[in-house]
Amino acid sequence: MNIAVILAGGVGARLGADKPKQFIEVLGKPVLFYTIEKFQNHPEIDAIEIVCLASYQESLKKMVADFGLSKVRWMAAGGKNFQESVMQGVFHLKGKC
Repeated sequence: MNIAVILAGGVGARLGADKPKQFIEVLGKPVLFYTIEKFQNHPEIDAIEIVCLASYQESLKKMVADFGLSKVRWMAAGGKNFQESVMQGVFHLKGKC
């Protein structure tokens, strides 16, 4: 099984927006959608896990449902930094695949 782990746990502080940059809309869709879509359409990817800020998981669930992103199977909460987010994502998959 090939699983794509998408790290989307950043807060986008340098951007200065009222939400993380991955949730800002470009051409009517959140930036994160375009990344997910590439893995959704890739024939060698079986499932997707997204590591996301806990406070944005409901927004992410809505995006997944609204756009029919059927390969998104798991969401994990991001950590305090990049390395912690990577580890959170990996540990979250333990026993799932």
